[in-house]
Amino acid sequence: MINICYEQQIGDFFVPNGMPPEIVGEMKRLENPKYVFGKGCVQKDTNLELPITVPHHYKNFLELYGIDYSEFVFGTKDVDFYYYVVAPYGSYRGFIGLLSEYQEQEENTGQMVSNFVELIPEEIKNDLRIGKCKLLIDGLSEGHPFSVEWIERLHHLIDLASIPRNTIHYLTSNIKYGSDYHLEFKESNNLININSVDYFELLIWEVYDKYFRYEVDYIRKRNKHFMSLNRAERRHRTDLVDFLIDTKLIERGFVSYSPKELYLDTNFVDVEHLESESHDLMEDISGEEYYRDSYFNIVTETHFYENSLFLSEKIYKPIIYKQPFLVYSSPFSMKRLRTIGYKTFSSIIDESYDLEVDNNKRRKMIELEIERLCNLPLDELHNLYVSIKDILEYNFEYFINKLDRGIDKNILRVCE
Repeated sequence: MINICYEQQIGDFFVPNGMPPEIVGEMKRLENPKYVFGKGCVQKDTNLELPITVPHHYKNFLELYGIDYSEFVFGTKDVDFYYYVVAPYGSYRGFIGLLSEYQEQEENTGQMVSNFVELIPEEIKNDLRIGKCKLLIDGLSEGHPFSVEWIERLHHLIDLASIPRNTIHYLTSNIKYGSDYHLEFKESNNLININSVDYFELLIWEVYDKYFRYEVDYIRKRNKHFMSLNRAERRHRTDLVDFLIDTKLIERGFVSYSPKELYLDTNFVDVEHLESESHDLMEDISGEEYYRDSYFNIVTETHFYENSLFLSEKIYKPIIYKQPFLVYSSPFSMKRLRTIGYKTFSSIIDESYDLEVDNNKRRKMIELEIERLCNLPLDELHNLYVSIKDILEYNFEYFINKLDRGIDKNILRVCE
């Protein structure tokens, strides 16, 4: 049994640990305290993003693997050992007292600044010191690049509170965070624990299990060469869409990107109908009509220019729709997929771009490969697609057996 401890409870709602006191006060005045997380977790009075959210990613992991846990308010239950979980939101800067990049440039924008360590009750700090408690930072929803500034600030706060670093576990979906961290602090024996997990493979599996019903027709000819669904504005997505527009290749695909006023109509799954506590489960497994009518996918991952190895839900969606893809992402993303057991598409797509660490060179290599594929006649592209049927079916079967492969060892180390 995993015991998860909170400082406060409002009705049946456990207040997330590390929440600034003024927000807790606002929660107590609301009919439903969860309303403070509406509108992208932006606090209406200050127009600042909240630095903390509900720790549902870690709990979601436990639930899906059938690991029992209980939640309680400190002092209401006598336990031998427990976890104090903090779930940062957004940039992950505000909860450790760092201004966002926007706030450094412009007043009253960005994230609310707080210090979660100062808010930990002294009794819980004592339990951390004597080994009765572990502190988990639930960063599973993001793949933030390693930052010396961020980690040194975290070190400083926990050292100042005399909390042993080895009681801290940072859970992240950036697979290379641990190696970057240990490389930076290789001379030190006093480090926190980094637990890197491919969390989004599990997350998309949950949505697949609840909602996905799709049969691919390998015989049916398709009308478009590719598809690329993009939402949040990021520099590399803009680079890609500009390239597609400039080369007129955009006419050969289904492309969405709101900053360029490119929209596709589709039916989205309403997150209110999801049973999981994980309220930010990826919004949809939608876009079926575009998967059915295109041959390959250009997946624009969360990071490209940043130093992160992060596989989000975006890379697993074409796997369940049985569509080959290029990944417009940081290097070694395809290599990572192969490492965890999937097969990729080197028989029809030149994947050498994945090994190029120079960002501009990698971008040019991807663009050249997109151009090559888009200049193939649709009949030829159809034949190439059919030729990798076995790989597409293998990847799908490997994905749907996710739970049977066992719990990720990095999470298991936290649960032991």
